[in-house]
Amino acid sequence: MSTTKQFKTGDTTLTIQRPSYRAFRDIAGKVEALLEIEPAAAVAVPEFEEVLKATQADTEAFETWIETADYQEVVRLWDATIEHCEFVPFFEARRRQHSERSKAKMMDEIDLMAAQMEKAKSSGLLPSDFSISDAMTEAMRTGETQTMMPSSQTSTPAGTDGDGKTSKPKTSGSSSGTSRKRPGGGKRSSN
Repeated sequence: MSTTKQFKTGDTTLTIQRPSYRAFRDIAGKVEALLEIEPAAAVAVPEFEEVLKATQADTEAFETWIETADYQEVVRLWDATIEHCEFVPFFEARRRQHSERSKAKMMDEIDLMAAQMEKAKSSGLLPSDFSISDAMTEAMRTGETQTMMPSSQTSTPAGTDGDGKTSKPKTSGSSSGTSRKRPGGGKRSSN
């Protein structure tokens, strides 16, 4: 498949190019985020135009064109760019791989936890009839009863309110919050 594609719009022809690794690295997050939001919101952010510009072989021709381009033509260029650069399949494949790795890791952790529980049962640390399901059900049931109990008093008792007077008079000496600081604020001198 060709790395460039001609895009005809009115009397202008733009050349869409697949970004190099470095160019893609710079726009990958922007592309992924733009693909996740509604098109009307996507075209309203500066990243939309940055992605289009990063995938143009002639950025000067693109900048001249986009100054007067019709909204529909810009959207048409976006669609052609996303399709030609194969951004959608790329991100879908990465998400699928990430999901599969996460699922495999979770299953490994569950297997490890089950093995640890069996070892604890066989060594006597846990009762032989212990069940995580029963323990979770019990925890949820006791959690509900604790929530339903009246809460403890949170206000200060009237006898501890104080008399409203300050405990110590203010001094007239220097305060670190009000005195001028030397430049370098607390750094040691070089002598």
